[in-house]
Amino acid sequence: SADVASARGGAGSLWQNAATDAGVWDSTSREAIGERWTELFGVPKVGARSRHVVRWFQWRNTGLQNQSVLFVMSSPTDPGRVLLDPNVLAEDGTLAVGPTVVSPDGSLLAYALSEGGSDWLTWRVREVGPIHALPDVVSWSQMSCAALSPAGSVFFCGPSLDPRQVPALAPLNRPRRTHSP
Repeated sequence: SADVASARGGAGSLWQNAATDAGVWDSTSREAIGERWTELFGVPKVGARSRHVVRWFQWRNTGLQNQSVLFVMSSPTDPGRVLLDPNVLAEDGTLAVGPTVVSPDGSLLAYALSEGGSDWLTWRVREVGPIHALPDVVSWSQMSCAALSPAGSVFFCGPSLDPRQVPALAPLNRPRRTHSP
């Protein structure tokens, strides 16, 4: 019957959990598993290059970094330089880079940051030539993307109202706003 099968399944699950806890979570096994995991998955990874007029952009990871690093290059064969390294944005590693957008002329980067795994995003803009953060900050964006005008003079994104200020409106989507960098 269904009751007997579910009871056996429950007992089986308990037995499997107990066996796993006893064998895997002792310190010797955990270290060996961690070393093997690093050996198998700690390999360098590179994303596809994208071209924006005179610049190329590529995400790279040494294999041991928590997040990939965005590089900017003058050609596809150029080793490039770091444009955005999410691994150094917060000492405790709680900031993650979300969506990124490069202006059509390749001179600006708009990027979203998420803190502590939240789905709320804070958008920022930085110059690409001489890497320089611009003062533009758009907070409380959620489930939206951004765009930069062809000349890089206007930054479009979808911010929401600060839920701490207007809790009743937090779940509602707000009309898009325009910001000039």
